[in-house]
Amino acid sequence: MRYTKTYWRHQEKQNPILYISAFDITNQEIYRVEVFADGRQLYADQTNTPDDDCYIYGITLQEVLMFDDPKAELFSIEISEQEFNEYWQKADNPKYLK
Repeated sequence: MRYTKTYWRHQEKQNPILYISAFDITNQEIYRVEVFADGRQLYADQTNTPDDDCYIYGITLQEVLMFDDPKAELFSIEISEQEFNEYWQKADNPKYLK
């Protein structure tokens, strides 16, 4: 598995400022944590749908890593499994239990 952190620079309070993702061996996103400016953290796996506030969009690792300009609105880096797990353990989704 590979893991990424994507920064989204914007002023929209209803949208996440950070995406933490896990990708399987086919480079498909299978887990996601969305971090909001107010500190909320939601998670999604492949069972979530758009009605759940947080869900998997079907983005690939290659697409995420294309955001490689640190000055751009979206910027991604690879992170360790440990860092991914730190976010995953803090995230919540009232519809699903981990």
